Amino acid sequence: MFRSCTTILLLVAFATQTFERTLLMLDYYANTGSFARNCENKFRPQMHCNGQCVLMKKLKEQETKDQQTPERKSENKSEVISSGSFYATPDVLSIPKVPIIFPAYQETTLLKQPGSIFHPPNV
Repeated sequence: MFRSCTTILLLVAFATQTFERTLLMLDYYANTGSFARNCENKFRPQMHCNGQCVLMKKLKEQETKDQQTPERKSENKSEVISSGSFYATPDVLSIPKVPIIFPAYQETTLLKQPGSIFHPPNV
């Protein structure tokens, strides 16, 4: 029970951090009225802003927060960890390559297969 709750909590936290911009856009489309109430351009209705200025402001805040903490951005994480980095491996380049010579194919006759299938005795 504890493991499943912890797993779900970590997955939700990861998804929230990963899709933060998408969640902000979904919040805008779900609550366009509240964004329009907080609009900076509500005294200029000819702009037809409908709260997009507030959305752009929040997106810009998110972008500056990402720039201030670059380790949060996924494209900055290019570290690759493999099992080869933990274990000593022989230097492959120093081993001389020996050509493998296969013997020539010789056609042989097939062995005679038994016609019946073995069945163990019934007890």
